[in-house]
Amino acid sequence: KGKSGTKSGSVLPWNARKNDAHDAQSKTNTRGMEWVDLNGDSGRYSGEINNDQLPHGNGIMRYDFGLIAEGEWVNGVLKEGPQDRMIGMATAMN
Repeated sequence: KGKSGTKSGSVLPWNARKNDAHDAQSKTNTRGMEWVDLNGDSGRYSGEINNDQLPHGNGIMRYDFGLIAEGEWVNGVLKEGPQDRMIGMATAMN
């Protein structure tokens, strides 16, 4: 006979195996998500987000005022390093 973790016919509590436990490090991809950063500036974010719906991982934020921030995000904050970029949109002055 094989050994099993539970007796035949017994019922486990709904979360005994922690199958639905919250994983803060889990990532999902999004595209064009409306988001307001910690400074109160709004725009649209595309890239990886965590379970708390914060930019977390590689992504790009296009702010409503024209700035584009691209790189690795950690809990809603852009990490500043040589591979991360902030690009201001040039406005033509006529």
